[in-house]
Amino acid sequence: DIYTFALSPDGTLLFTIDSEGNAQLISFHKRVLLAFINFRTKVKHVKFSPNGKYIAVTTGKSSV
Repeated sequence: DIYTFALSPDGTLLFTIDSEGNAQLISFHKRVLLAFINFRTKVKHVKFSPNGKYIAVTTGKSSV
């Protein structure tokens, strides 16, 4: 099950993360898996930078 996801600003890349911290970077238009990452912890949020070059991921306990 997908817990959180982000689509790059130009719409070419999709970054999905499940509830166990397994992430997939996918070419959205070609529907091809580009990379797999295991964060080994629950990921709270994910977001692409405005230019689409970087991905920010937050983990850990929430202070809110």
